[in-house]
Amino acid sequence: MLQSALFAGDSLLQDIADNVGGVRISRHENANAPAVLKVQQALLIRDPSCLPISGADGAFGGESAAAVHRFKVDELGVEESQVIDDVGPLTVQRLDEIARASEVTSVAVFNQFGDVLADVDVEVDDGGTPRRATTDALGIAKLALISGGKLTLEPVTLALALGDLLDRPVIASDPNDPGDGSVIVPQTRTVMDIAPRSQLNISVVARVDIRAELKSDLEGSIRVVGPGVKIFPEGENIRVALQVNDGSAVQAMLDPPPPIPGSRTWFTLVPNDVITTLYSDDGDLGALQQSLEPIAIPPPANRDPVTVAAIDSEAAAAVAALPADMVGADLPDTFVPTEGVGLDEIDG
Repeated sequence: MLQSALFAGDSLLQDIADNVGGVRISRHENANAPAVLKVQQALLIRDPSCLPISGADGAFGGESAAAVHRFKVDELGVEESQVIDDVGPLTVQRLDEIARASEVTSVAVFNQFGDVLADVDVEVDDGGTPRRATTDALGIAKLALISGGKLTLEPVTLALALGDLLDRPVIASDPNDPGDGSVIVPQTRTVMDIAPRSQLNISVVARVDIRAELKSDLEGSIRVVGPGVKIFPEGENIRVALQVNDGSAVQAMLDPPPPIPGSRTWFTLVPNDVITTLYSDDGDLGALQQSLEPIAIPPPANRDPVTVAAIDSEAAAAVAALPADMVGADLPDTFVPTEGVGLDEIDG
């Protein structure tokens, strides 16, 4: 079975390679078949100067016959006197090998921490023909492409390969500098262009950290509702680790200790939106900054009803202990104490 993207699926070339019925391509047989253009393209891969006048024109004439003649002598080792200027089984098989070697495109997939991502399914729309491969243990997938096109990482296998990154150490990185890698953000931006015979390194960005200086006390225990967020108190600061999820919003809650009722919503974020904005050329950073402001301002805790009742009871007891002539007494609107008279000496 022919393996190159150029030759695979062509029934005439397959029949020639398998020597079915002695079929050939020559100036007298199948000279204008669609397979001729493919043979010419393969010959040009090996020797770009072998068809100097007509190039790959889809017609098997004298120039193509001469190119095949020279190919058989130089590549297949056929004696000059024994060469027949047609395309036979050995010619097709060797041209298929040459085409396949030239078509191989390498795709390396790794996360932002530099870990390779194995078992990720990769697909390229190669001029309308889907080409598929899966990354190996080194995070590399190899595809045979003819024209190139749009590359897509399959989201389910990508998510499995990424795993949970929320507990990974914080790394210093610049969203505007992915190094040698092209940036992909899972679930939000997973398509990019790829050319034949190229090597593409893909950095999959799925985790970012947001730090904020707390402007009010953190009262209560932290509870996160939804996937893709983990919160780390760091002294007077707070760090929020975000990982791409299924696109859903995540709430951070503050739960008071018993018997105080009522959890409070601290902030709500959509991890995908935050990460995409940070790694986007046209992201609205002003709107993002505004959406992150609540992180620095945790809401105050609800008052404990038992404590409130105790304070009210103490206040009532204090009022009851006052002398009768002080309870309900009218006080002047303005009182200016005599110089040197202490407050404990004021006579009501």
